[in-house]
Amino acid sequence: MNKKHSERKSHKWQGN
Repeated sequence: MNKKHSERKSHKWQGN
């Protein structure tokens, strides 16, 4: 997972 995209989809990966 790219950190650049993680910033926006961070909530998705964190399971918020």
